Amino acid sequence: MSTFQYASLLKESEVRLLRLHPGEWLEDLEATLYVTDRSREYVALSYAWGSTRTSNQIIVNSKVHSITFNLDRALRAVRRRTEPVTLWVDSICINQHDAAEKSKQVGLMHDIFGWATEVIAYIGDGLDRSRKDYPRRFEKLGQHPPVHFTGTRRDEALAYQYLADIWTKLPAGSASENDEIVSLFSFLVAFSFESMNDSFVDEHFASLTTHHSTEEQKIQLMAERIRLFAVSDWWNRMWIIQEACVARNLTIAYGRVTMPFTFIVDATENFLQLSSLRSKELNQVMTHLADKVNAIDVIRFRGTFGSMAFVSTTSPLLWLLRRFRSRKSSEPRDKIFALLRLAKDLKKERIFQHSDVYIQANYDLDVSALFTSVAHEIILQTGLVWMTTFDLVAKSRKDVPSWVPDWSSDIMAPGFDQRRFRLHAEIPLHFNASRAMFRKRTSSA
Repeated sequence: MSTFQYASLLKESEVRLLRLHPGEWLEDLEATLYVTDRSREYVALSYAWGSTRTSNQIIVNSKVHSITFNLDRALRAVRRRTEPVTLWVDSICINQHDAAEKSKQVGLMHDIFGWATEVIAYIGDGLDRSRKDYPRRFEKLGQHPPVHFTGTRRDEALAYQYLADIWTKLPAGSASENDEIVSLFSFLVAFSFESMNDSFVDEHFASLTTHHSTEEQKIQLMAERIRLFAVSDWWNRMWIIQEACVARNLTIAYGRVTMPFTFIVDATENFLQLSSLRSKELNQVMTHLADKVNAIDVIRFRGTFGSMAFVSTTSPLLWLLRRFRSRKSSEPRDKIFALLRLAKDLKKERIFQHSDVYIQANYDLDVSALFTSVAHEIILQTGLVWMTTFDLVAKSRKDVPSWVPDWSSDIMAPGFDQRRFRLHAEIPLHFNASRAMFRKRTSSA
């Protein structure tokens, strides 16, 4: 079978959509890729690309298209048994080998994820892929029916039913991996409702407040399940900030279970407010998960910025770059491109003093030139001199000028220092640093 080839460059108003054909868990992936306008209904897929050293295959328009192992797993998770599902998937719907198309489509990704009827965030399959028997365990996972929590009151009763059935099978060895994942999500659903209080916990989750050895083993297993969920690669990707934050309806997919993202937000908040829980392990992992969730939630619901007055002293892009510097990206330029449109969104909230940076996604621009342009714009707008801040501490690239932060580095400097030196009204007409000449922007610019 021949290799898939993209036909032509997309026009300004066009996107590609992937119609994923129905199939069973382990059947070959097959799909139809077609060009359309932006008015069609579709589901946008958010996932961690994972390693590109090994690849799987999907049949697209009767041709072979290579995809990463992670995408293979994500597509199997969202594929339906009896009907097709229309998706937008970046690595297939964008010609990754055409820099011009990639630049234009990446510039549209904010809108593409915002237009989607639903964004499904595939966190992972919940299995240990380093084990030799992983293929058999993945096959076994697919034998279980999918579980969908939909965001209604029905979910509360469903979660309690699953917990009642599965909790008795725990600890490890008595329950399947699918049971453990379902119990994890049922646990989160149960804690997501506002009616949760200490007396309710004592009645329904008595084992969380006791110290019997068997119950302690169950709690440790639950804590480990939450930890594995919270350390999944998806949470650390740079692109997921935009993908998750602009979604109208954000759904989390893990193993064979799906759940609205808002349930996790509410669950972590309610759990950490309960005084009767004595499990140190659970509190630690739930706190870690809450940090991951809140990093997204604070951007999704920007009204919370009212209590974060300090952000008004800088530019929206600089604030985002600092806040999410530790996020991972295999493409260094994406550490900038993934935040450009979010910076514009934050500017609209009228919290930040300074305007957004006038830079667009352009993969023909090399990394050094891009980082220099960003630094140039921020210095002109804010008067901030980088050498007095922590931004320059973590540098791994030698092609970036000494006065320019290396945003590709995900290492945070020790002691997150917000102190900065401001140039006052008299910004020099020319600012010479590493032979870079800056001109002061006039008020009409």
